[in-house]
Amino acid sequence: MTANETEELVRRAAHDLKGPVRRMSSFAGFLREDLGDALTDDVERDLRYIIEGAEELNGLLEGLTDLALAGCQRLQAQKSSLTQCVVRAHEALGEAGDSLTVVADEEVAAWADPTALTKVCGRLLEAAVWLAGGQAVTASVRRSGAGEALLELDAPGLVLAEDDRRNVFEPFYKIGERPHDPKLRLASCHSAVVRMGGRLEAEQSDAGLRLLLTLPAGPPETAQT
Repeated sequence: MTANETEELVRRAAHDLKGPVRRMSSFAGFLREDLGDALTDDVERDLRYIIEGAEELNGLLEGLTDLALAGCQRLQAQKSSLTQCVVRAHEALGEAGDSLTVVADEEVAAWADPTALTKVCGRLLEAAVWLAGGQAVTASVRRSGAGEALLELDAPGLVLAEDDRRNVFEPFYKIGERPHDPKLRLASCHSAVVRMGGRLEAEQSDAGLRLLLTLPAGPPETAQT
């Protein structure tokens, strides 16, 4: 879930929770007016407790909502460590990632939601490993001269068929027919990276395949973190 989606969920949840609280306070006030002279001291006290409790609960909900929204804004405004995301994604592969080596000489930051970025890195690493079929793959994290965060995946021995070279990120099968096809994972990675304001490119040569993930150094105007 992205930061924007989380913020929208928080706002909707706050609206849904505050509705019953407001109605409880309003109905207690209406009941007090309807009873009029028949209102006893005991009932008046109980209604007052209900109204005060509703007001207190509404205040707590507003405080929690503000805190949650502040967390969403902080998540949107901070950079994630691409290095850490790649390392976590590699560790999550377990034995499947034995043929992959991660090289990161420095801590490189990327402007993206860390949860979403780790997920993308995981799919990208997994797809590269599966495409390589057990051959060695190297994942290098570095910073470009323009300050962009770069992840290079090199599979020196991997040469795709001519049909595959035309569009590495275009799956041949409909989603659901072959859910474990690595090209489906690459296609989903490509879409996610574009939403982050980045680029995912493939360079095929007779020497092997290189996948290059590029993410912005600052918050892109159209990116959805």
